[in-house]
Order: sequence, then C-alpha cells, then structure tokens
Amino acid sequence: MASTLTMARAVSLTDYQPEVRKKADKRTWEHEKISKVGSTKRGQEKYPLYFGLPLPVPSGELKPVPYYDIGELGESTLTVAKYLLGTRFSNELIEDAWHLPNLMSDAGKAIGESFGQMYDKLRTFPFDQAFATTYQTMWDSAAMCASHTLKDGTTYNNALTTSPPDYDTLWSALAAFTWTRKNHIGLIATGKPIALVCHPSYLQYWTKILENSVEPDTLERNDQFIAKMYNLELIPCPWLSTSTNWFVIGEEFKEDNIILWRKKMVIDEPYEDKDFRAVKIPGEMRLGQVVKDYLGVLGNVGG
Repeated sequence: MASTLTMARAVSLTDYQPEVRKKADKRTWEHEKISKVGSTKRGQEKYPLYFGLPLPVPSGELKPVPYYDIGELGESTLTVAKYLLGTRFSNELIEDAWHLPNLMSDAGKAIGESFGQMYDKLRTFPFDQAFATTYQTMWDSAAMCASHTLKDGTTYNNALTTSPPDYDTLWSALAAFTWTRKNHIGLIATGKPIALVCHPSYLQYWTKILENSVEPDTLERNDQFIAKMYNLELIPCPWLSTSTNWFVIGEEFKEDNIILWRKKMVIDEPYEDKDFRAVKIPGEMRLGQVVKDYLGVLGNVGG
C-alpha cells in the first residue's frame, strides 16, 4: 500500500493544484483594466517622477535656443510583500477518506480562492487610503487624492467636494478633468477620463447616471451628455471599505497604478509533518504595488 505522503502527492497533482489555479485566476473586480501589471527581480523598486518643459518661446533670426532641464520631482517606492497560506490534512483523514480526490479538490478551490481574492483586495488599497497618507504618501508628501502644489507653483486638488452619485457633480468633474487640468509644468493635461470606480451598493445610481439616454431624475428629459461624450466604463469594487467613495480614472492612471509580481502564487508539494502526523501543503506569493502620480485620478468620499 502506498504511504500517506505518496497518496497525498499523487492526489495533489491531479485534484488539488489544478483547482488552486482555476480559483486563483477568478477576479472579483476588474482592477487590471486600470493598472499596469509587471514583474520584478528585486524586493524594492524606485520610480522617479519628472516634470516636462514649458511652451516654446517666440524668437527671431539668429537668436539662441532656450534650453531647460527636465528635472526630477520626487520618487515613489514599491516594496514587495510576502503572503502565505497553507492547508493541512491529518494522516487519518488521508488514509481513511473514501473521497480523497473530492476532499483535495475542495481544499484546492479554497486556497486558490483565498490567494486570488487577496490579490484583488490588495489592488483596492490605493483607493481605500486615497484621502489619507496611511497606506501611501505621494512624492509630494500628500495623499493620492488631496490638494497638491505643482512645479509651477499652482495648486491642483483632485479630492472633489463631497457628493453622493450626482449627474451635475460628475459632469463638472469630467469637464474640468478634460479641459482645465494642468500637468506639473503648467501645460494642459491631455489624458481623457475612461472609467468610474465605485462600491457595488451604489451601482444602481451610477448606472442610472451613466447609461440613461436622458438626464436622470429630471422632468425636462434633457439629453444625457456624459454617456455621449465620455463613455466611462463602470467598475464596481466590492473590496472598498467605504461604500460611498467613488473615483474617476483617467487613461494615464493605468501607467501610474503599478503592481509587480516578485513571485506569483506557488503551491509546494505536500510534505510530512511527523510531529503532528499530518501532511501539509504550503502556498506563497510575493508582490508589491505603488501609485506613481496623482494626476490621472479624481476621488470623492461620497455620501
């Protein structure tokens, strides 16, 4: 008769690990649509942020070219963290179980689901802590959504005035984001808004605002211009700890909202714990994330 460990290893390969992979790849929200996913071979990465150049100056014949430096504003740091989880089966359970493949399959689904949802939850942290420096301080020592001082000395505030889902508030925010937002050197920022992140409990209100052909909750039946002009993708996030928060995402935010894998989820072979007379199967993943810049996002604490 095969040993307990041999049995566990055989069933792990056929029934446990395949289910782990399937469940780990299931997403609970579409965060990869608004983030850049990559890999790293280091435990920490530094991301310097640079300001650009001013407008060209009028000149005349044989006049010298004005030269400007592209200077560094500051840097953001991505630090890799490790996440561990394992399952344990007693020798008796393995030796006596009539339905060992089913047991291993269910256990594989459970650990895969846990790792997959931990990944999804981590991608919520920039939004959960968007209005405070608890999770991440931006290069200018402010929160992601706050009042910021640009390189040219002007102020840019990407924390909107508190408002629940509202057509007029969103229209004003989108118009300002598209037409009056400035970059760090004072030029017009050209990225367009592409998505709105919200908690699922507010999904019906945002759907009403974004997908109606007319302005919602009015008697005039005016045309609804947000849907026509911006075509925002609504991305519900069930992991938001504050259900009222909502965020407008610009197309450049995808490049600034970074997650790097140091080690994607790894499930080891079962090994024997002789002291506890059991078989253990450990799992691990290592990754880090950072938001480089705040210009591509607007945040509202809602209400």
